[in-house]
Amino acid sequence: MNDNILIHVISKEEIDFYSRFKMAFQNKRLNTIYVTTSLFCYLLLKIRGDNVYISKKVKKNVLNKTSFFNELVGWTTFEQSLASYNSMHFLTRKIISDNNIIAAFIPSGRLASHEGFVLACRENNIKTIFSGYGNFPNKTFFDSEGTDKASSLFLNISKLDSFNHDEKKFESWKYSYIKQKMESHVVKQARKVTINTYISRFFRILFCKFESIFNIASDISRDFSSLTEFKSLDYQSISSPIPNCEYYFLPLQYSNDAQLILNYEGDIGTSLQDSLTLARAENKILVIKPHPVENSVAVYKLITEFVKSNHDVYLSLDNTFHLISESNKVVTVNSTAGLESKLLNKDVIFLGNSIYKNMTEERIAKYIQSYLLDIEYFELSSISIEDLDKIFRISGVEI
Repeated sequence: MNDNILIHVISKEEIDFYSRFKMAFQNKRLNTIYVTTSLFCYLLLKIRGDNVYISKKVKKNVLNKTSFFNELVGWTTFEQSLASYNSMHFLTRKIISDNNIIAAFIPSGRLASHEGFVLACRENNIKTIFSGYGNFPNKTFFDSEGTDKASSLFLNISKLDSFNHDEKKFESWKYSYIKQKMESHVVKQARKVTINTYISRFFRILFCKFESIFNIASDISRDFSSLTEFKSLDYQSISSPIPNCEYYFLPLQYSNDAQLILNYEGDIGTSLQDSLTLARAENKILVIKPHPVENSVAVYKLITEFVKSNHDVYLSLDNTFHLISESNKVVTVNSTAGLESKLLNKDVIFLGNSIYKNMTEERIAKYIQSYLLDIEYFELSSISIEDLDKIFRISGVEI
């Protein structure tokens, strides 16, 4: 029986990323099997000739949980999330029983179907490999246990102590990185709301309708009312110059970010109020900056009201690194901006559960230089055999 890699995808971005492993997998005589809850992804992979399965709703939910990320962000109801969880668990167990699976790749691990997928893998002693944005140029995150709070690093940050780093090379990298960010701070995930945003959402809604017709246990359920969820927002109108005084800086999380939903006992409003309380305790003003991908009308209204209601709160759209460097202290839920603040030797208060919180200067160097892999997530170039070997080592996969 051939050795196989099992891969969970729900978006074209994820398909594009994992497709880059094709040559490295072939070199190791590994076949790929995809699973998905997205009809679009299923059709795309079928057209390409890939081996792919789509999760259909099971007749009875045998597993239960109290909540799911999908439900918390409003993508599905609890019942739909529960169906996605159970159905993917059932499908994954069947695939594992019929094939020789040596490892499984999961993009983040936070969706309901991700949870069912991972549970089935662990029940059958299949090694799991989670991936995510490295949030630094040419860096991608891989871990055996999960991403963010679920990662092996959060469970045991001392794991970094076994990794090597070159102090001179890291200092050179840090200098170049800070210089670049001071000149231009661009978040690659950021997308402007354009006509294409609405067209993309419209077709996503159509696919959701077909997924319902074909009894697919989807992770996302959209209707036409969701077209009103976002629009181009004028944060410039509520921004203002920062007074010449000391301030706390809060770079806001994206409102649907798992960092906020799963790793913090609050929401955008709570993070704003918590940060203002901390700033006022030290007689400082609070400067906030919206996340570059934030397109929620509800969040825009919340932030607008918060700024107008508090005389000591200022919204700035200036370069994030300038705002960090000029601040007295940085407050964050669990943003990469918190780690970047540490690179700038700033005091940071993490409101949520963060792998960055207990990173010393040496651990930061080891994390960036050795733990994160030198892979640019958004490129289309093939992943090398050497990088695949590193991923397998990090995740404890033996071939």
